[in-house]
Amino acid sequence: LVEKFSYMRFDPEGITQNPEIPFAKSMPDYIMRWLASRFLDVDTQESLGIQTAEVRARKAAQDAATSITSDTAGPTNGGNGNGNGGSSEPQASAAPAAEAVPAAEAMTDTPPVTPTKMAGLELGPACAQCGGMMQRTGACYTCSSCGYNTGCG
Repeated sequence: LVEKFSYMRFDPEGITQNPEIPFAKSMPDYIMRWLASRFLDVDTQESLGIQTAEVRARKAAQDAATSITSDTAGPTNGGNGNGNGGSSEPQASAAPAAEAVPAAEAMTDTPPVTPTKMAGLELGPACAQCGGMMQRTGACYTCSSCGYNTGCG
């Protein structure tokens, strides 16, 4: 039932005060996603875009593991890291190396999470007229609920 009624769109829709479900497309959508956040496993919650504490912790762990395994700092191919290729004599550094900041700490905002079910729809901001999610149409955004356009032509 959760997969059938999640992201069903009809009025009323809009922003919620629940941090796990920030935007609901309809009352059944909100109710089904709330039920999923309480009773379904973490994999299903993640695929539905429900941001419970467990899902956020899992994403943080995956991001940390990805940043550790994708670290490319350091010399390769026998180089000494000073741009001198295979030279064996160390060169004095002109400036001390700056302390590296992990990418997760350097970001100011968390990246938006796109549920697997919603991937590829390229939703834009919330509509100023009705609160529905706008979709990209060329260089503009158009609300699929009320037809409001951002005014590109």
